[in-house]
Amino acid sequence: MTTTKRWTVEILIDEETAGVTHAAARLDTSEDAHVHGQGTWPAPTGTRSPLPADDLAVAAALSEIAAKLSGRAVAETEESTGLIANG
Repeated sequence: MTTTKRWTVEILIDEETAGVTHAAARLDTSEDAHVHGQGTWPAPTGTRSPLPADDLAVAAALSEIAAKLSGRAVAETEESTGLIANG
């Protein structure tokens, strides 16, 4: 039987201080676990569009979530198998 799981990500983007874009990401899994990530990116001086800074701040936040998920998976694998995982 095939099982489908739904995980959702909420991303909030703001500019806390002039020229610095901040992104907060929250992953909600189907197991009711929550993983959070933060990312910031300074906008280059003279840039009119905040879009590249938004993209880079979000990428940093999602990268933090990915690292946390990988670490958690390695720890769970090692705990359940007794083997050292290469993660």
